[in-house]
Amino acid sequence: MTVETRRKLRLLIVVLFIISTSVAGFLWGNSREDGAIAGAIVLTGVSLLLMLAAETLITITENEIVLLTSKLRETSEELDIYKGKVTELDRTIAIMLEDNDEFRREILLEKMHELPGDAKKTDKN
Repeated sequence: MTVETRRKLRLLIVVLFIISTSVAGFLWGNSREDGAIAGAIVLTGVSLLLMLAAETLITITENEIVLLTSKLRETSEELDIYKGKVTELDRTIAIMLEDNDEFRREILLEKMHELPGDAKKTDKN
């Protein structure tokens, strides 16, 4: 059952509670008749059950909210951890790219030193 459905059901139960308590109060006020006392007792019991049902729906919804808040907090903490790891990986990649460029330069310089003197001149022309 969704939260919205529970909210609508709770409102319906509260309306029924208000109606039943009003009728029960009327019956208690007119309790001189034998049937009125029995009806008042029954409606009072029904009113109590309706209020318990409404409170149960509220408690279930509150528990779900607490659970979802806890999950959200955990997910947020995990996200922060992952962000830190991504930042670390970005730094590592940047360092590796710099090292790679430096190694390429060194290899090219080494190859240039290995070239015979005539090949260096033709490369410059």
